[in-house]
Amino acid sequence: MELSRYDGELSDGNNWINGCNGGSPGRKYQECDSVGIFNITPMEKSLAVFPNPVEDAFTVEFYSSEYMDAQLQIFNSTGGNVKQVFLRDMLPGPNSRNFSVSELPSGLYFILVTGKSCMATGKFIKI
Repeated sequence: MELSRYDGELSDGNNWINGCNGGSPGRKYQECDSVGIFNITPMEKSLAVFPNPVEDAFTVEFYSSEYMDAQLQIFNSTGGNVKQVFLRDMLPGPNSRNFSVSELPSGLYFILVTGKSCMATGKFIKI
């Protein structure tokens, strides 16, 4: 959102317009691809977790479209981040890594792998 005039009143919603790349206060809104947010595309293949259900450790497998560093995060069923691991030097193509989750209590968990401009999600049950 942009202020429609430099001297516009900030608290008056009528003084705000939708902004865009190259836009400025007072210009008419134009469609654009993004406004300060990088486009995130899903990884080409979904994330796989095995074995699932998990006892103490699992393997996560996912596909990367380019060489990159990534981050794997594990969230519990209430959305709390319970584990975070940095994945260095992911190669283009299939990648797999092993993780211990012996310290986690039983329950449903969600995995988020994020890289340079892509992401993949998965879930597993810890028994």
